[in-house]
Amino acid sequence: MTPPRPALIYLEARASREPLDALVQALLACGQPVSGGIVPGYCANHLLDVWRQRMNQSLALKRPLRAFELRRVAFPRDVPGRPRLAQEADVDLVADWLLRFVRELDEPGDAESTRKTAVQGIADRHMLLWEDGGQPVSQALVARPTRRGTCIAVVYTPPDRRGHGYASACVAALSQRLLDEGREFVCLYTDRGSPVPNRIYPRVGYAPVMDWEHYEVRQDEHSVAHTGGHS
Repeated sequence: MTPPRPALIYLEARASREPLDALVQALLACGQPVSGGIVPGYCANHLLDVWRQRMNQSLALKRPLRAFELRRVAFPRDVPGRPRLAQEADVDLVADWLLRFVRELDEPGDAESTRKTAVQGIADRHMLLWEDGGQPVSQALVARPTRRGTCIAVVYTPPDRRGHGYASACVAALSQRLLDEGREFVCLYTDRGSPVPNRIYPRVGYAPVMDWEHYEVRQDEHSVAHTGGHS
């Protein structure tokens, strides 16, 4: 957990409720404000119950998520343009698109933090742009790299550039780059309620792995907790 972001919680499907209870108690004792939790769908109801009991708070479902994994890229056809790594001269554009992304999804972030992400992503060679006619039209960022795999995040195409396959091509190119660098797999997350990403990413080789639920602390503490999780 990196405040103000929610705690990322994992529990084995067959695990008892006790580990989750202990983890929520540890969050309560950590001395940091906890904005919510991201938890596997199969134990979401447990989280809602334990959180209400231990934290004396209710949680509301903010976003249903789906995790995807890719091990071989299927490149989209007939998408005009080419990929290139973002350069220092692109920092203003990248920072602006990152800010638009977090605002569109109602995620934490401001102009200062998104610019820092842009500068770091470009310096680390982790930000890929897709260009058409010499103009950037989409971007994708490498996030949370590990020894065996890594994640692609903040895929963004401006609204007036959508519908041409740019995001698919950008994600496919970045995924292949990561595999060529020695990663065994690449993953990403989608909002299960958004039909476009859940349609386009499987076409470039991403297979669904599991569902997650993103809960946030309900502002009205007297309201009843959301019960739309999975048992």
